[in-house]
Amino acid sequence: MILFKHPRLPVMKNIYVLPFHRNVWFCCIALFFICFGLLLAATVSYPGVFEAHTYSTSTDILTLLIGVASQQGIDLGARSPSTRMVLLLFSICSLFLSTSYSANIVALIQSGAETITTVADLIQSPLSFAVQDVPFVKNYLKEKCGLSELHVYTYPRYSIPVMKDSGYRNLFTSSLSRQRECGLIRRAEQKVLERKPACTAKDSGFVSVTFGDFLPGLLVLCWGMAAAFIALLVEITTSKCNLMAKREKRKEK
Repeated sequence: MILFKHPRLPVMKNIYVLPFHRNVWFCCIALFFICFGLLLAATVSYPGVFEAHTYSTSTDILTLLIGVASQQGIDLGARSPSTRMVLLLFSICSLFLSTSYSANIVALIQSGAETITTVADLIQSPLSFAVQDVPFVKNYLKEKCGLSELHVYTYPRYSIPVMKDSGYRNLFTSSLSRQRECGLIRRAEQKVLERKPACTAKDSGFVSVTFGDFLPGLLVLCWGMAAAFIALLVEITTSKCNLMAKREKRKEK
């Protein structure tokens, strides 16, 4: 028998896509694009539906919906009742979804990945620390909470062979049942087999957040910053090219 501790779920999977089912993600994306299409159609049909903007581009509406979905507020005030209704419904849906998402993220960070069921799974897992069961090692091991058991060998069921149509069959059956009910077999197993150590840590339920837990979010932030920097360079280059083209036109005139 092998005693081990399941690795944390953030180590095995990307927890930022696990809070919602795949169908829920599809519904969220569909809701986003439906609201985007309605607001874009409203701005094209009726210019000036947003305050301080005679005409809002698609990028303005996209930024507006992203801010609402991420609970960052709205920077454009809607004038028409239909536009206000769309923004109100999208804000309410975003509030409920963000609350559920945040609660599930906290639960997933503290949960373990129950994916190791065989010896092959244990070998392929990211667990890289092992200790042999020898007396002088037990004094150095303090972490005994959350341990799981894995049986290396599967032994056959305990049985007593008797001759066919023997009269001892019923006698053995009743005797073994009585021993099991009285706890004699359990007592013998406890004397022979080593029991799993008990958890004595007071803060065993507390899980600290590590760097690997928010690594996917950090990668998204880094990629976003890189994309923003590239977009800035493109804007600067485009602006300089436009200025040079205007200066050349003025010189020609």
